[in-house]
Amino acid sequence: SLNVQGADGNAVEFRSAAGSPAKGDWYGIRLVDPSSAGLSFCNISYAVHGLTLQKAGVSVTDCTFTNCSGRGVDIDAEVVLTRCRAEDNDGCGFKAIGSTVFPSASMIDCVADRNGEQGVQFSPGTGFTGTLSGCSMRQNAGAGFKEMNSGDTLTIEDCEITGNQEGIHLSDPI
Repeated sequence: SLNVQGADGNAVEFRSAAGSPAKGDWYGIRLVDPSSAGLSFCNISYAVHGLTLQKAGVSVTDCTFTNCSGRGVDIDAEVVLTRCRAEDNDGCGFKAIGSTVFPSASMIDCVADRNGEQGVQFSPGTGFTGTLSGCSMRQNAGAGFKEMNSGDTLTIEDCEITGNQEGIHLSDPI
């Protein structure tokens, strides 16, 4: 298990050890099937993917993922992200690929700004439930939000999606 407990104003830092850090200097944190995991008040930067969640039930709160050469957060797990930020990553800010084993992801009050692809992308299997509440997706090179499977149930409420190459991209528009 991994439990990271920083504090407001005193976040735990995970980043490159290089004197002049560059995007992709290290892989990032990858959690595969831990018995338990939680991250709060942490900053992850200069990785390939800031945080990769696979087959895990994880809570991530008040964390920031910046300057990664790939995605800020890569999700294939049951997860709740609260007040997290993904900024200035070359790939998606947050990407959920989900499956029937891990059928849901929730993002509450999260921010995806200035990423090189989508701010948030859901590319799960049929039956996935995704929730975005109070999130901001701004100035991303791709869509603010992109959904890739028409068999999903999505809830987007009280979100700001502005200044992206595309606002909302649905694979099967209503």
